[in-house]
Amino acid sequence: MKYQFIVWLGLSLLLSIPLRAQNSIDRMVEEYSAIGGSKFTSAVERDPNTNRVKKVVKRLVVNGVNAQRFIHGFKREAQRHRHTVTNRKNDETTITMVADDKKATRVYLLKYDDRAYHFSDATITIVIVPK
Repeated sequence: MKYQFIVWLGLSLLLSIPLRAQNSIDRMVEEYSAIGGSKFTSAVERDPNTNRVKKVVKRLVVNGVNAQRFIHGFKREAQRHRHTVTNRKNDETTITMVADDKKATRVYLLKYDDRAYHFSDATITIVIVPK
């Protein structure tokens, strides 16, 4: 009985890794959008016939030390997340992660300048498409 419980617990923890990534990035965006020193925008697209939400887009622009926290957070999550793509072009890095669950598909995007790594601006975009 204990063995089954331990196996069940282990499997549930492994399967929840993408969910934790999603929650930690969302939590960081919510914190930094509220404390100031950043630019935050949010847009909701609705179906005109049913008024249901079709898509939510959140964008946060942070700089300096705050940008570094997001860069490190995204890199940490990218190592644990299986649907991650990192692109580098013209000294700009873009990290994209996709999380899919029963309620929605979420796309997380981080963009920052490699040349000004310590004093860079970082743009975080989250696109949520409900199912």
